[in-house]
Amino acid sequence: MIAGRYELRERLGRGGMGEVWVGRDRDLHRDVAIKLLVQDADASPDLLHRFEREALAVAQINHPNVVSLFDRGIDDGLRFLVMERIDGTTLAHHMHEQAPLPLARALEITQAICAALVAAHQAEVVHYDIKPSNIMLTSDGRIKVVDFGIAGFAHTHTFTVVPTSLLAPAGTALYGAPEQFLDQRGDARSDLYALGSVLFALLAGKPPFGDGSPLSVIRRKLDNETPLLNSVRPDTPHAVVRLVTDLLQRDPDRRPHGASVVYERLERLRASAPTSRAGAGDSDTARLTQSAPLRTGPASDEEDAETGWSGREPDPLHTARHRWSLRRHWSAFAILMLPFLYVGVGFLSLAVSDDPHDDDPSDTPVVLVCWALYPLLLYALYGRKLVAATLVWKRRRRGL
Repeated sequence: MIAGRYELRERLGRGGMGEVWVGRDRDLHRDVAIKLLVQDADASPDLLHRFEREALAVAQINHPNVVSLFDRGIDDGLRFLVMERIDGTTLAHHMHEQAPLPLARALEITQAICAALVAAHQAEVVHYDIKPSNIMLTSDGRIKVVDFGIAGFAHTHTFTVVPTSLLAPAGTALYGAPEQFLDQRGDARSDLYALGSVLFALLAGKPPFGDGSPLSVIRRKLDNETPLLNSVRPDTPHAVVRLVTDLLQRDPDRRPHGASVVYERLERLRASAPTSRAGAGDSDTARLTQSAPLRTGPASDEEDAETGWSGREPDPLHTARHRWSLRRHWSAFAILMLPFLYVGVGFLSLAVSDDPHDDDPSDTPVVLVCWALYPLLLYALYGRKLVAATLVWKRRRRGL
């Protein structure tokens, strides 16, 4: 019994951060998963920091596609985490049974993972280890992102558990972003790279850079561009190949600007992707494919009260703030055009005037040329970019 409340029933396994048990919460009469930190002489010096960091990271996120943390504590010197028990299998096991997956199924799974990343990044949490073995498929069709043991934070000064340097480098070579294995550590865009690696593996049956030792995989990632997905799976639609290529850019600045942008692209790809059906003789993992659609948002009114996010995060360009910003820029452009209109009215008044005392008309051509060049110069310096930004905003608002 842990903390006089949690009953240990069955050990599920032991890993680098301790043991995981199936447990029972005697107070709330529900099954839970209990993670115990078992420290011994061979334990890594930052094991405690990772254990505490996982608790803090998961506690920041409230989303149906992320494993829930119920409790954390110390009982007789033994540190423990009480988490949601997930009845299902890992995505790695699912891929071993069925990969490569049908396009529609792969996009469905990837979008659910992306929904979890949107929620995590909004909470300023970076997972740093998105891979199939850290993704669970539940028996009712849900996707759950688990294992935040090496998670980082966008503003680490707000969390005083451990300096980030103690945890770097971090990640899994087959799926992690190149920058994670360098001094710069990475950021939320590193999770997008890993998401692209998972989507590549779902469709191709293997990660982008194949097998090999971690060092050899990291070296290939640092030296070479990712192979195109359609070179491994030729029937992949061009739009899907483009998304995977964008996610797997070596330069983080060339990747999509946020998980919410990727979520929207996945949604459009799913809308246009053909659906497929599994055969009648498939295994239990095929039953997961057919039993229920993946839900990236609340499944009921009760769950909606628990989660504050619907599963769809609009592109930032769609927000009222950006729309208001465009309006302010257009207003400024209109104000800058006022001198042009004012001088134009002056020319018109001169043209219809018969006053012999008007200024020397020899200056008129110079002023007229300046007057004509002013709007062209203004458009070249300011208006052209403003028009382009407005067109992009309109296209994204319509979901094109």
